Amino acid sequence: FTSAMPRSGGDYVWTSRVLHPALGFGVNFFVTFILLSSAGVNSLLMATWFLPPVFYIIGLPGVAAFCADTTGYGALVVGTLVTLLLLGVFLLGLRRVRQIMFGLFIFIMVGTIFWLILLFAEPHSAFVTLFNASQGSGAYQAVLNTANKAGYQILPSAVFLNTFSAVIYAFQSYNGFQNSGYFSGEIKQAPTSTMRAMLTALIFGAIGFSLGMIAIQHYYGTALMGSLSANGLAFPNAKALPFPAVLPSLGLFVTTSPVVHLIIALTFLAAIFWIQPPAVLIGTRNLFAWSFDRVIPGKLADVNERLHSPVIATIVIAVVIEVFTYITIKTNYFGQLLGLAAFSALVGVIVSFAAIIFPFRRPDIFQKAPRFVQVRLLGIPGMSIWGTLSL
Repeated sequence: FTSAMPRSGGDYVWTSRVLHPALGFGVNFFVTFILLSSAGVNSLLMATWFLPPVFYIIGLPGVAAFCADTTGYGALVVGTLVTLLLLGVFLLGLRRVRQIMFGLFIFIMVGTIFWLILLFAEPHSAFVTLFNASQGSGAYQAVLNTANKAGYQILPSAVFLNTFSAVIYAFQSYNGFQNSGYFSGEIKQAPTSTMRAMLTALIFGAIGFSLGMIAIQHYYGTALMGSLSANGLAFPNAKALPFPAVLPSLGLFVTTSPVVHLIIALTFLAAIFWIQPPAVLIGTRNLFAWSFDRVIPGKLADVNERLHSPVIATIVIAVVIEVFTYITIKTNYFGQLLGLAAFSALVGVIVSFAAIIFPFRRPDIFQKAPRFVQVRLLGIPGMSIWGTLSL
């Protein structure tokens, strides 16, 4: 679809041109809603999961506790600063955004590879020793015992069903490979380059996630990860580490070196920030597509001549993200958002159906698309086959 219709707006353009404009807007509005509300969730996670270990490692436990505080204003202050930082970066212009994103990508990749090597290099027993040394004698077994008392156990008869249910959320990890379709109108040679980018991202993502899962199971152990989840992500000695027992903070138990701890913590922090700019970029491009079709005021599509960026749309998106950040931190909306993960599959259903009928309903566009889009198998358009498989 991106190759056939390389325009800003992604599924808004495809669905509105193939099925109906109202359906296209409905699908894209929901995608934008999920994307921006997820940005609010990421701001919460940055404040409570990813930033506290950094401050703890550099010797500021009080600041770490302040960031992780959702009952007061700590997490909200951090989330607001993140939104302002995003706005400031985008007001520098898209060229500067690309440079920052590329620099962060290199740092994250190097840090992640370094982290994986460390996890593979040491046995599970090394983690248990470091964990007990930090959290107190017998702390590792205490985590397992607490979970068992709460009813945590692995039931072989339920493994398949539970795994199937978990896939709904695990699948979201692979979400994002298709995001270039939302700003393909700004990509050189979009019909061919976006296809390469999407497939490369998906392949390397699958390899990276697989290696990560194997490394985590090898070093931390399935029993511990499951038990920590059952215990509400709480450390045995919460006063010593006043933040959740998630992967950024579990990096404290990879070695005894504070420098290595800081590298791991900064890698995770850079990663959670790195996925925020695409939310702003896609959000503004969707607004641009809507305003171009006059679904919303055309003023939102104005592009600043100096920055080559839609400044008004960027400010609007930043305000919406800030609202979602406040709602997420101060209410139980985060739990409601998780329920939308399954519901959002309807977007894929609608877009897949549009792909199936695209060659027949819009032959005028289909016949002008790149040759690989027009490929047929046994006389059936490949686009329809891929759409059927996707559906």
